[in-house]
Amino acid sequence: MYDAALAEHGVSIVTYAVLSVLSREAPLTLSALADRVGTDRTTLSRTVERMRAADLVMTTCGDDRRERRLSLTEHGRTTAAAARTAWQETARQLKAQYGEERLASLHALLADLEEVAGKDPADDECVEKKSPHHA
Repeated sequence: MYDAALAEHGVSIVTYAVLSVLSREAPLTLSALADRVGTDRTTLSRTVERMRAADLVMTTCGDDRRERRLSLTEHGRTTAAAARTAWQETARQLKAQYGEERLASLHALLADLEEVAGKDPADDECVEKKSPHHA
């Protein structure tokens, strides 16, 4: 539902996340933006390049000449506002259709899945398994 609502404004969910963060915190470096959006820098750089081509974001030089900072263009601000309205309307529809309690359960489940998906198995402690013969 969110995909369909945002598509009417030419925006994907990832693009919407970038627009939302930059509308609140710009200008940001690509690394800082990747941290806020919760993705890696390489993946985000491709998204940002498409957004630059669509005149949604622009880059400016930072304090260090090698540093580039991202912010929204006027078209980006307009698109972010329209997409935010579509997102909020979709959220209202979902709440009306499924109820607040069910949506809260869904969000909790998704947060759990996101945590598990982002967990590195190498971070787990080694658990020494004892043989039944050495009990």
